[in-house]
Amino acid sequence: MKAEPSPLRSPSLVILILAISISGTLYGYNIGAMSGVLFFVDKEMTLTHAEASLFVSSFLWGIVLVMFFMGHLADWIGRKKTLVLSAFTAVVSVVAMVLAHGIWQLIIGRLLVGVASGMLTMTVPLYLTETLPASLRGRGTVAFQLFLTFGILISTIISWCYVRSFAWRPIFLFELVPVAFVLIISLFVPESPRWLAAKHKNDEALHVLTRLGSEDSAQKELAAIVKSMATKKDTHPFKALFHMVYLFPLGLAISLGILNQFTGINAILQYDSTILYLSGFGKNESALLGSILITAINFVMTIVAICIVDRFERKRLLQFGLVGVIACLLGCSLIHFFVAQDMLRAVLVTAFLLGYIVFFAIAPGALIWTLMAELLPSKIRSSGLALALLLTSIAGASLSALFLPLQDKIGFSGIFLLFAVTSSIYFVATFLMPPIKGLSLEEIEKGIVNRNGRT
Repeated sequence: MKAEPSPLRSPSLVILILAISISGTLYGYNIGAMSGVLFFVDKEMTLTHAEASLFVSSFLWGIVLVMFFMGHLADWIGRKKTLVLSAFTAVVSVVAMVLAHGIWQLIIGRLLVGVASGMLTMTVPLYLTETLPASLRGRGTVAFQLFLTFGILISTIISWCYVRSFAWRPIFLFELVPVAFVLIISLFVPESPRWLAAKHKNDEALHVLTRLGSEDSAQKELAAIVKSMATKKDTHPFKALFHMVYLFPLGLAISLGILNQFTGINAILQYDSTILYLSGFGKNESALLGSILITAINFVMTIVAICIVDRFERKRLLQFGLVGVIACLLGCSLIHFFVAQDMLRAVLVTAFLLGYIVFFAIAPGALIWTLMAELLPSKIRSSGLALALLLTSIAGASLSALFLPLQDKIGFSGIFLLFAVTSSIYFVATFLMPPIKGLSLEEIEKGIVNRNGRT
């Protein structure tokens, strides 16, 4: 297999990866914060299940909202300016949540921070995929997931610090720290060279590539990018989505994204303390400590994922992780069905949830951002990724909104069994994936085009 022309200089790339990936902390913080905030807000406002579900899921519905126009936005103003816009939107959302005095004000604030995070969810993996060489692309994109899990862990720890006072406003106020990082970083990172080339700014694209590597490798990479784009100038990106040659990669990216949500990951991470509390832990403090343990393992295993993601073929690693995910979900289902609600059940459920997180973090969690961007050809990458993330976000938001009502109807045993079934479908879908490891974006695209017919 042929890699990109020559490796780019490591120090510049490491700085770029770390800088841009820190923005994942904002997304993760808002996922993890719900472990404690839901307890605290319910204590003050006494929420119905419908209000609690909408409050939790509003963050994901904000992501859904922004995905309707993210593809056009990222193509219009560029990846860099989209990052700046996301930071300003996040500031407004934090102010709205901190000053909120009712559940609907909180929901609107959560919706806005979802909009900001949605911009990051698409733009950062897209930016890293377009900027990094094949040898670092997997690890670079997983770095975003690493900071996302770090955000989940930090917000869970902060929530536990306020478990006795039930103070939820300071938890939201701490979001200004990752927001400040996003704003500062977005002002200094270079624009995506592939976006610059798509806008016929080849000199600027070459300048960025030269900053990240040698002049010779930059010249060769720019030539490959321009050649790849030369045959796709006559079709608008949105119309191109429906071209026969792009239906397979688009459908596969969408399917993998939705099925990744149907493992239950976002619902489980946002409701993990509630799950543990209702499984047998008698106190909020104990449930939140269990949540901290789960999120800490999530963070640690994402570090492991960074070390191994580019060493194995994506398909095989994903299949390995999904086998473990399915087994642990079945374990949680059986425990809730056969074991009485007491401390033994709570401990067993915690153990299986930890196993679930281990397998999810090293494969589905680590790979999904990379895969969705890698599978999409350059002509439809931004618009296709926006559509895929839109449908993925709808799936995740719907699960979060329905989680508590489903728990009332079928219990945790039924919910975990449902997640195990959908994860099994996910496993079957992975057999449709083409080989990706070590290939440049242009080589992946060429293989997909040859497989499905030429434009």
